[in-house]
Amino acid sequence: MEKIYLISQNEVQKSHIEQALNLDRISYDDIYHLNLNTCLSYFDKNNQIYIMALDETKTTVLGYINFSPVTKEMYQKIKSGHIIDTVIESSDIVRYVDDVDCWGYMSSFVVHPDHRNRGIAKQMLMLLQKQICELAMYHNIFFKSIIADAVSDLGEYILTEIGYKKLKTSNHDTKIMELNLFNESVVKTEYNKEMIAIYRRREK
Repeated sequence: MEKIYLISQNEVQKSHIEQALNLDRISYDDIYHLNLNTCLSYFDKNNQIYIMALDETKTTVLGYINFSPVTKEMYQKIKSGHIIDTVIESSDIVRYVDDVDCWGYMSSFVVHPDHRNRGIAKQMLMLLQKQICELAMYHNIFFKSIIADAVSDLGEYILTEIGYKKLKTSNHDTKIMELNLFNESVVKTEYNKEMIAIYRRREK
């Protein structure tokens, strides 16, 4: 497993977000690219949306996750498969508020091609799991459901490993995937078993 440093929240700086956008340019087609100001506006709205993996010098971003709480309206638009997420504005991102449930969107999950298959994705996923658990346990914030738009076969595979279920193929030929941790039929995996246990306790 490659030695990395994971950062999130206030540890994330503008330079890290710039590097994340460069990873997008390597990994995604042009239609999925966002500009820096848009990403900074998301981050200003909710500084918990990013998890970033840095190299051992703590200077280079090797991978990142963007996991954002969004409005119900935006959730439904993404779920419909009719939009590309570049239309999302800062007003579609919500802040976490104690005792208020929300809708989640797994927006981006990228590891630099030269650093794949070295455990970076797993480490970022485990931190994301921890954060979702902590939101539930310490802030009573639960996700009613989580949506994702997988643009590649690898993305679909990773999401399936987490327990997401494919709903449909979108109008732009991607896979709309959903994870509902309250659903009794959700597939339990290494990455979501702790989250499922916490969500089950809430139902009781």
